Amino acid sequence: MKNRLLKVLTDCPFVVGLLLRLVVAWLLPLLLDDGKLIPGVAYTDVDYHVFTDAANYIRDGESPYQRHTYRYTPFLALILSKVDGRFLFCLADALCGKLILHLQKQRPPSLLSCCLWMYNPLAINICTRGSAESFVVLLPVLLTVAVTQSTLQHKAILAGLLHGIAVHAKVYPIIYTLSFMVYFGRASTETKVITSFANFIATWFRRLLQPAPLLFFVSFVATFGGLTYLAVVLYGDEALEEGLLYHLTRVDHRHNYSAWWYPIYLARRQTPGMILLLVPQAILLVVTSFGLTDLGLTLFVQTYLFVTLNKVITAQYFTWYLCLLPLCSFTMSKKRLMRASLGVVGSMLLWLACAYLLEMQGLPVHRLVWMASLLYFAANIHLLRVLIQSSSGESKTKEE
Repeated sequence: MKNRLLKVLTDCPFVVGLLLRLVVAWLLPLLLDDGKLIPGVAYTDVDYHVFTDAANYIRDGESPYQRHTYRYTPFLALILSKVDGRFLFCLADALCGKLILHLQKQRPPSLLSCCLWMYNPLAINICTRGSAESFVVLLPVLLTVAVTQSTLQHKAILAGLLHGIAVHAKVYPIIYTLSFMVYFGRASTETKVITSFANFIATWFRRLLQPAPLLFFVSFVATFGGLTYLAVVLYGDEALEEGLLYHLTRVDHRHNYSAWWYPIYLARRQTPGMILLLVPQAILLVVTSFGLTDLGLTLFVQTYLFVTLNKVITAQYFTWYLCLLPLCSFTMSKKRLMRASLGVVGSMLLWLACAYLLEMQGLPVHRLVWMASLLYFAANIHLLRVLIQSSSGESKTKEE
């Protein structure tokens, strides 16, 4: 029986994963949404109600931005006006798992590789609660990676198109733009040895002006710009302000894991200096784009750093880098990984306990939550350091 179950889990991961998500998406809201089983806690994410309300406005011939706090692309609400949202999100999440297994190139996949996403409780929880992350951003990002590493003709154009969709739907994938261009630039036949920083700049300037990186960039800009323009034409300036610009200036002083949570709270959202936080993030993005040669590892490290250093961190953000983790190859002792991982989990549980006292019980423990946020930040940096040091894809910039 055990061997038969294992065979089903590894031979049919997409079917099993999708069915598991659909069962959870139907059962847990039925048990928990009325708040009786766990007082004050509902299973369905608040954002899902925002999505469905926006979709109802579109059915009535109105703008989705009539729904207060709808701050997403209008095309998401348009799609949800035709399709059941929770089913769509579960399907997209299972497709993400299928793509991850494809990119891992394991035939057949192991149970461990399936558990990294397809049977991952966090991934299942996020999509079944009604989060659109898998549909609007994770799937386009993974498709972009798959196309980039494929043997398709004109793959630079197709990858740019998919990347444009991802950035339009959720701004953060723009951090991958330089990495994809560098990846296409590495295909250059130039074999000149880089001996100085000036030589490095000149060499990469030429490589990024090769046809493939340029085609990717032009396709990306055209797709992103075209979709954004169409959204504004259909639904006015609100599509630009709520769907795009809001996310560039967003701050959140409630249920935010970020180490910057307490300064944001004290400033009461008046935080013009927070734009300076983008500077270290931008520097790290450039360094990792050129300093790491493995595409999967590069995107994972960039996402992990971006989320960890961000001024807003919620549980949905964890899926941004978790979907890229299976694309990396690590060689480390299990004990070392376990210790670093337990540090992250422990600091997260401490933060959740402190946040519960603040948000649910109303106790004045703001500084305690901040200390937990700083501990969580330190634990994440330590884990990333361990992962990079033990990555078989780690490489410094040594171009030939």
